Amino acid sequence: MSVKTFTTGEVLTASDTNVFLANSGLVYVSSKTWTSTSSGQQLDDCFVSTYDNYRIVISATSASGSPDNIYMRMVNGTTIDTASVYGSNITTSNGVSGLSNSWTGIVGQLYVGYLADLTGFVTIDMANPQVSGKVTAVNCFGSGFGNSTQLVSTIYGLTTSTTQYEGLYIYPGSGTWAGTVTVYGYRKA
Repeated sequence: MSVKTFTTGEVLTASDTNVFLANSGLVYVSSKTWTSTSSGQQLDDCFVSTYDNYRIVISATSASGSPDNIYMRMVNGTTIDTASVYGSNITTSNGVSGLSNSWTGIVGQLYVGYLADLTGFVTIDMANPQVSGKVTAVNCFGSGFGNSTQLVSTIYGLTTSTTQYEGLYIYPGSGTWAGTVTVYGYRKA
């Protein structure tokens, strides 16, 4: 988007304010907060045609002193896609034994990060969940710190499906968790 230069005495219209002054890079779309539960959390209608790319932020804790997985599935309408269409390339470090790398193959969920009793924090950049004819890709960066151990991770993943998804579903590998997930759209112009 071009930069507009305002001159002395010029009237600042609502349109100029909306386009030029509020042209932030990330636009809030949706959020959900939950307290201690073993249930997954679903956000419907958080992917819309207005944005091609998204930033998803998960901040959560569990009852475990050791990190556990956070998984994600995509939602079509309000139906969770449980098919084997997800692949995750995972690199982790516990700060002691160096890096560990693995590929999940194409399975029934995306690995997106970790959580534990002190903290779990994950940022996910997602491309194309609502773009027709394209697969959805994710880059995930996160950490799960527990009183016993910790893990930091970089995860790259995709769906092999070109479904235009409207939402997401996240859930812990085991046990209870509490937290917040927030979805932002990357503004195009």
